[in-house]
Amino acid sequence: PYVEDLDLENLKAAPSKDELESIMHTAKFNKDIEIKKKIADLTATVKVSEDAEEIASQVIQEAKQASVSDLAQYVAFRKAILDLLDNTIKLTADGTYATEKELHDIIFPTNSSSKTTPYEGHNLWVLDERLTFTQHVSSDQNIFKGKNNDRPDIAAFHYIVGFRDSNEKHSPVSIFEFKKPGRHDFVNKSSKEDPFDQIKRYVQSIKDGEVKTIDGTQIQIGDNTPFYGYIVADSDKQIEQWLKRENFKILPDGQGWYYNHDGLNLYVEYITWQKLISDAKIRHRKFFELLGIV
Repeated sequence: PYVEDLDLENLKAAPSKDELESIMHTAKFNKDIEIKKKIADLTATVKVSEDAEEIASQVIQEAKQASVSDLAQYVAFRKAILDLLDNTIKLTADGTYATEKELHDIIFPTNSSSKTTPYEGHNLWVLDERLTFTQHVSSDQNIFKGKNNDRPDIAAFHYIVGFRDSNEKHSPVSIFEFKKPGRHDFVNKSSKEDPFDQIKRYVQSIKDGEVKTIDGTQIQIGDNTPFYGYIVADSDKQIEQWLKRENFKILPDGQGWYYNHDGLNLYVEYITWQKLISDAKIRHRKFFELLGIV
């Protein structure tokens, strides 16, 4: 929308990407300021002039163009994040994989919470779009009382769907556990890193009232509070055998596993990093196609 407003006279021959982006952002900034001024002038007019409707129509059209530009930038940013994740889960040149922390930090900074990380500072949408505006998120922090050293990778309390209150007993709780690509030692019976056991333990601790919100409010948990657990890791024959032993069932698309724990009112999914990224790309495919960045 800002092509006609670009200051091309001050642009070097063969400009770099950074120089091109700078001149486009300058044009966008100036245009946005102009639109805001027009809206302020229009709404400040006490007497409706004959051309008020025409001016309003023009302002609305310009505002729409600005919104389209903002949306395009936002979608392009999401594409970049998914590409970054896609590259991070692959083997590096020295034959190793990225650490769990590197992957974790892309989605939500470790050792932080929604109190210190605003929604612009994380990418929980990769996991679930509904988590974008979650009010209570803990990332790799000790959220339990006493001497319990358990630290869920990500615990999202009461994400809001529709008009639900932020701390009602029927609002769901989601817990995520990440394991680095190439890792499968957690399937050993003696392992303390068994993600399924970890999630069940976290849920029981939450049900026992051992957790408060970031602001110190008691988490409202009832007998019917739904819990969702997600394990994101790699998959191989050893892991598939472990999932069968734990009575997991294959998801309808055949690319993951699920388990219903009636006693804890807990639903658990085991998915690979590849599936996580693929599903996110599928959700965004139409937007990427419209922008020509598939």
